[in-house]
Amino acid sequence: SLVNGQLDQITARHVNEAAQRGDPLSRAVLREAGHYLGLAFINFIHIFNPQLILMGGGVANCGETIMEPIWETIREGVMNPAYLRDLRIERAALGGDVGLWGAVALATHT
Repeated sequence: SLVNGQLDQITARHVNEAAQRGDPLSRAVLREAGHYLGLAFINFIHIFNPQLILMGGGVANCGETIMEPIWETIREGVMNPAYLRDLRIERAALGGDVGLWGAVALATHT
C-alpha cells in the first residue's frame, strides 16, 4: 500500500516503514538483510580490524530493525572477541549520497 501497488518502486525506506508498522514480511526482509550485512562486516573486521564502520544509503536509515541482526551475526561469527572491543557501526553523516561524494572525491584527487 505504501507504493500504491507499484512493486518496482519499493525502496529500503518503504520496507522500513512497513516493518515499523508491524508488517511481518518487511521485518523478515530486514532481519535477513541484517544477517548478510553482518557476514560482510565480519569479513571486513577480520581483514582490517576497524574501530568504526560507516553505513550509508537507505538501509542505514532502518535503525535497530537492521542493526540488531547485524550485531547478532557479528557477535556469533567473529573469530576473536577482542575485535569488537572498540568497534562502532554508525550511519554515515552524508546518508544516501555517501557513495556519490566518495566518487567525486576520488575523481578530483586523481
